[in-house]
Amino acid sequence: MWQEMAAAGADLGNHSRSHPHLVRRREGESREQWLGRVREEITGAQQRLEVETDAAVPVFAYPFGEYSAAVAQVVTELGYFGVGQQSGAVGPGTDLTAAPRFPLASGFADLEAFATKVRSRPLPAEVLAPADRILAPDAQRPVLRLKVAKGPYRLEALACYASGQGRMALEWLDREAGVVEVRPEEPLGPGRTKYNCTAPSSETGGVFHWFSYLWLKPNPDGSWYAE
Repeated sequence: MWQEMAAAGADLGNHSRSHPHLVRRREGESREQWLGRVREEITGAQQRLEVETDAAVPVFAYPFGEYSAAVAQVVTELGYFGVGQQSGAVGPGTDLTAAPRFPLASGFADLEAFATKVRSRPLPAEVLAPADRILAPDAQRPVLRLKVAKGPYRLEALACYASGQGRMALEWLDREAGVVEVRPEEPLGPGRTKYNCTAPSSETGGVFHWFSYLWLKPNPDGSWYAE
């Protein structure tokens, strides 16, 4: 199928050789072995694409949308444009190691929601803390600290939501500088959780500037959740 797509003019990006959870180290695997395996998953898939088609491009979509600072660093070192699975629009300040994208598959295909996503614009938010998105097994209500640049949106109307919970509390540490902390009302369970932050446009009604942050939390015993 993908050879036919390439023949029809489509570009083909990399999604790893075997679609593993790249953030997970195997039992007995050293950090160096783990990162070497991550690198081989990417380069091995790219080599096959290049052998079987002329349409391969240096784009890597993280399996399951999962990545950590260390995994993203491998993608950067290899010279790939990374694509995550957190929601949001792409703009000039987008992190090119993990660009956002909106889900439009089953369960996310409502036409009204689709229209909102298509009209959305990026919210330029710099993550000040934490340093990584992998949570400890006993993490409860992790705080995300952002610095949101001024722009054509109503920052005073900023709202953030935790997936599965709804709206979160905001604490402005420096409103003039745009520094804010967000925290969920309830503890996060194991798995993937997104914090989605939006601010309405100050120029166009019905348009929202959007930023999303993805957390990954193991089970209480330190093992990883099953899909």
